[in-house]
Amino acid sequence: MLRMLRTTAVIAGGIPAGSAQVATPRPHPAASPVTDLTRVAPQALTGERRKAFEDSLAELMDAAGVPGSAVAAVQAGEIVYLEGFGVREIGGTEPVSLDTH
Repeated sequence: MLRMLRTTAVIAGGIPAGSAQVATPRPHPAASPVTDLTRVAPQALTGERRKAFEDSLAELMDAAGVPGSAVAAVQAGEIVYLEGFGVREIGGTEPVSLDTH
């Protein structure tokens, strides 16, 4: 007497072959071309440039729903900017600091 074995093929992601996929993932946006900045002189992050940078960070965090972030900028191997923004958790009051983990 022959014994019948039932097998199921599984594709990547653990979805059985032949199963309908619930949702097709959205494709990632195309990466923007990389700009070569090797011959561009760095500009100091002070005054209006610093304010514009920090305003942009605040807008990006708000758009992404990020309550807080620590940001560092490194130039020629040296930290030239280090700042904490926002709070540690949504609804919280404890600010993000340079020591936040």
